[in-house]
Amino acid sequence: VQMPIMKTLKYLQKQRKKFDTSMLNCRYIRDYWRMAKDNGRDMTDESIIYPHNLINRHDAEAVKNKKEKSKQLDKKFKARLKELNKYCFEYKGLSIHPAHSSGEMINEGQKLCHCVGSYVKSHAEGETTLFFIRHIDHPRTPYFTLEFDLENNEVLQNRGMKNCDRTPEVKEFEKKWLKFVKSINKKKTRKAA
Repeated sequence: VQMPIMKTLKYLQKQRKKFDTSMLNCRYIRDYWRMAKDNGRDMTDESIIYPHNLINRHDAEAVKNKKEKSKQLDKKFKARLKELNKYCFEYKGLSIHPAHSSGEMINEGQKLCHCVGSYVKSHAEGETTLFFIRHIDHPRTPYFTLEFDLENNEVLQNRGMKNCDRTPEVKEFEKKWLKFVKSINKKKTRKAA
């Protein structure tokens, strides 16, 4: 967003005095303008460009921006869930399911002390695919997190608490699940041919 420099500097100076703060600078107002534009605000409206209280408007736009991004992410998660639900599987007391939401992924990373929470956007956009392995008796308790390459039908990584490697039980489960996944994907390939 390009605005008149002198007018903007005078506006910032008045805002600094009015709210007794030095944090209001060119970066701060540019950040506000970017969020306001992203949120669909009319960037020709003077009251939007130079609000009465820049700090409050900046914070309000940040909240709206975060909510909007969260809604878009949730839509993507729902679409991925619909696409990936066919890979749900149970075997010998374990189950596997795709990530249901960004919150579930973040919780998974926090509980298992690993970085899966940083994959939220990548999973939502289909750049990678994440599944959660659980004990059937404790379906909400994180156990192992599996990253999968759908194109090549291969496990990229499968990690438990603090990035520990698979237990023999999880290795066996993964092997059976992979066989199941390949059989589903084979049927898909035959139908396409």
